[in-house]
Amino acid sequence: MRYGGRIKGTPNKTTKELRQRIEAITEGLFNDLQIHELTNKEKIDLLTKLLPYITPKLQAHQIENNDIFKTILINDKN
Repeated sequence: MRYGGRIKGTPNKTTKELRQRIEAITEGLFNDLQIHELTNKEKIDLLTKLLPYITPKLQAHQIENNDIFKTILINDKN
């Protein structure tokens, strides 16, 4: 039995406010950032550092059915 607190699935208000503030700061930084002045390496570095924050994390899945991978023999008798 649970007493008090948030209902499961209800977003944390503090986390939501913090994310909104961070988003506002980063939007301001991007508006000031002169991307065309960056080298290709700097652009790639920036992209790889930001991607984990804007794309969902994918979970690894294990294949349990080994029958998927079967050996195929090809006889080439030319």
